[in-house]
Amino acid sequence: MFNKFLNRSRQPQEEEKQGFICPECKRDFDSIDELSDHHIKAHPPTDYHASFQAAEEEPAPLSLVATNGENTAALIKQEISDLERSLQALKASVNRSGNAQLNMVSKKAADLSVLVARLSSELDEEKSKSSVLESNMADLQKTNEELCESQMTLQTTLKQRLYFSMYLNTMVRSHNIVHQYV
Repeated sequence: MFNKFLNRSRQPQEEEKQGFICPECKRDFDSIDELSDHHIKAHPPTDYHASFQAAEEEPAPLSLVATNGENTAALIKQEISDLERSLQALKASVNRSGNAQLNMVSKKAADLSVLVARLSSELDEEKSKSSVLESNMADLQKTNEELCESQMTLQTTLKQRLYFSMYLNTMVRSHNIVHQYV
């Protein structure tokens, strides 16, 4: 806004609008109410503007364009004062929202810390179970190997006995046949 006044004093003055001028689209209005209604409808506030306006104690009046160079210095001082108040209100708003966000982040961090501790405990428990299962698996594999060896030994013994039994049967038959003819 300050630059507008400086630029006007340097440039040859064009036809200046009088009354209430929209700072966004430069339309001229007859009253502050018309200007306010237009500004709300034509230029809705964004979240940034809404939080800025909510932070202000009272809304800053829309700037008026000086006509015929009257009270330019006073208007500049007023504009600077308004901007300083707006800046302070914005800083307060940012601080409030920053503190709220910090509290929210702190709460999330605490929640995550609890979750990490719980998951870490569960992981340790699962590792313990896993080592017990691995030990049991090793024992089962050893037992399985011993059973396989025992089975092989038993099969070998059974085959030997079967062959011996067959041999004896053959011997007994031959002996019986020999006795029959004798």
